[in-house]
Amino acid sequence: MKQASEENGMYTTEERTETMKTRKKIVGLLLAVFMLLALVPTGAGAAPPDTGSLVIHKYVMPDKSTANIPGDGTTNVTIPSGAQALDGITFNLYKVTIGSDGIYPSSVGPWTPDSMTAPTQITDSTGKVFAVTAATPASVTTAGGGLATTPQMPKGVYLVIEQASPLVTSAADPFVVALPMTNPAGDGFLDPAHVFPKNEKVTVTKKITQDALTIGDIAHFTITVGIPSDIAKDTNVKITDILPTALAGSTVTVDSVIASMDAAGTVSPTPLTSPEYTLATVGQTATISLNNASGSTGLTKLSAARYLTVQLSAKVTSTLATGVTASNTATLSFNDKNGDPKTVTSDPATFHTGTIVINKVDARTNAALPGAQFKIASSPANAAAKQFLRIDASGNILDTTDTGYSTATDWMGTTAGAATTFAGIADYTVGADGVTKTYLKYYVVETQAPASYNLLTDPIEVAFTAANSTAATDYTVTQPVVNNKGFILPLTGDAGILVFTVAGVALIGVAILVVVSSRKRKGAENAAK
Repeated sequence: MKQASEENGMYTTEERTETMKTRKKIVGLLLAVFMLLALVPTGAGAAPPDTGSLVIHKYVMPDKSTANIPGDGTTNVTIPSGAQALDGITFNLYKVTIGSDGIYPSSVGPWTPDSMTAPTQITDSTGKVFAVTAATPASVTTAGGGLATTPQMPKGVYLVIEQASPLVTSAADPFVVALPMTNPAGDGFLDPAHVFPKNEKVTVTKKITQDALTIGDIAHFTITVGIPSDIAKDTNVKITDILPTALAGSTVTVDSVIASMDAAGTVSPTPLTSPEYTLATVGQTATISLNNASGSTGLTKLSAARYLTVQLSAKVTSTLATGVTASNTATLSFNDKNGDPKTVTSDPATFHTGTIVINKVDARTNAALPGAQFKIASSPANAAAKQFLRIDASGNILDTTDTGYSTATDWMGTTAGAATTFAGIADYTVGADGVTKTYLKYYVVETQAPASYNLLTDPIEVAFTAANSTAATDYTVTQPVVNNKGFILPLTGDAGILVFTVAGVALIGVAILVVVSSRKRKGAENAAK
C-alpha cells in the first residue's frame, strides 16, 4: 500500500508526519554545523598563506623623537607634523634563517647586522644570532611619494636594512618583519604589511642679524643645528665656518653656545662653556669643536637637547668691495650611528654695503665738472654742524657716536673725474622682527666747488629706497649735482668801467689844479696890499 502511494505521489497522514520529522532533523543538524563554523575565527585554524608582501613608507622629519608611529602593519598611523615623504631611498632585503628550535628573532629591537651592506648574520636584542641570506628581490627603492613595495615573497622572517644616502643624514635602524604578518586582532594575516621606518634629517641654518652694514660694523651670525638623536655617541662633532673676504683679518668671537629644545634657543636653554667647546681659526676658517673628552660634558648636554645655537661675530673690513655682496655658509660634520662621516651645510648668509655716487655737472650744459670735493653726514643736524662721517687708519667708517671718531679724519670719498664715490655704508636697518626694513638717508655737503663755480650752500639729501637699492643695482644710488658759474661783479677790469675811472681821476686832477691856482692868486693879492 505504501509502495502504491509513493508511485502515485500520494502519502498517508502517517507517512507525511514521518517525512516532516526527518526534514526537521536534517535542518537542525545543518544549523548546528553553521553555528559551530561561526564560532571558529577566520583563518585561525587555517595554514598561513605561502607568500606575503611589504610596503615601506619612508618619511624624513626634523625630530624622530616625535615619530610615535605604531608598528602593527596597518596604515592606521598618524604622520608627525613636519614629516616629508622621501623618494630615492634603497632598502636591502634579507631572509632570516630560522633554526630547528623554531625560535624567531626577538620581536623587540635592536637587530644588529654584522654589515650594513652585505650582512651574513644578525644579533637580536637577546643576543641570539641568526644567519641571513639575500632575498628575492634583493632591494627596493622608494618612489612616488616615499613608497617601496615588494612583490609577493615566500613566507618567512625578513631583515630590512636602509642603505646610506646623501638625502638623509643617518639611515634608519635595521628592522625585522614576518611575512605574512599577523593582523592586529590576531585572527588573520595582513597582505601587504605596512612599515614606517623612523628617520630624521639634521638641518643647519645660518642667519645674519643685520645684512646691510657699514665698513667697521660688527656682523653678528647665528648658526642653528638640529642635533642628531644619537650625537652623544660621537666624539667628532664640529661646526666649520669659512669666512668671506669681507671679514678678512677680523677676530672671530664666539658670543654664545646654547643647547635647547627649540630652534630659537629659548626652551630649556643650557649654555656650553669652554672646554665644552673650543674655537680654532686658521686663516679665514673658524672651527667650533664639541668636546666629549674626560672632564667635558659638551656632548652630554647636547644629548638632552634638540638644537644647538652658536652666535659668532666679526668686524666688516674695508676689503668688502663696492657693489659686492658677501656670503658664507656653516657646515656641521659628525659621525653617524654607523660610524660613517656626515656633513650638512647651511644655505648662505649674505650681507652687503651701500654706495653713493655724486656726479658733478654744469647746470646749463650738463657737462661733467671735475674738481669738486664733498663730505657726507648721517643727518641734517650733523651736516649743519659739520660733523661728517669719518674714516680711521684701518678704513673703518665712523659716525659721531662711534669709538675713535674724535681722532679720525673727515671722509671725502673717492674722486675720479667728476664723480665722487662713498662706498661701504649701510643702506637700511632691519627691525627686531628680522624682516622690516627702514631705508636710510645721507646728506652730502660740497666743501670745494670747481674753479669759477659757486659753492653749494645747502646739503644734498640722498635717500636709499626699496626701488633704488637692490642686488640688481649693486645697492648703489647715483646722484647728479648741478653747479652754476660764479657771478662776475663790476670791479673786475671791464673796459667801460675803466673809461669812467680814468675820467674821474682827470676831473679830480683838474679840481686840484683849480684849488691850487686859486690859493696862489689870493696869496699874491694879499701880498700887494
